[in-house]
Amino acid sequence: MNDKAFIRLIVIIVAVMLLLTAAHVFYAIHAYEQSSIIQFVAREIW
Repeated sequence: MNDKAFIRLIVIIVAVMLLLTAAHVFYAIHAYEQSSIIQFVAREIW
């Protein structure tokens, strides 16, 4: 595997990981807004 293909693969993997992380964050925010149980637990932790 040459350097160009390796760098492209790394960039794609990092981009996918960032998208998945952002999706989880947005889902957590959405779940927090919709669920009183999650809000209660979050208030107790903080």
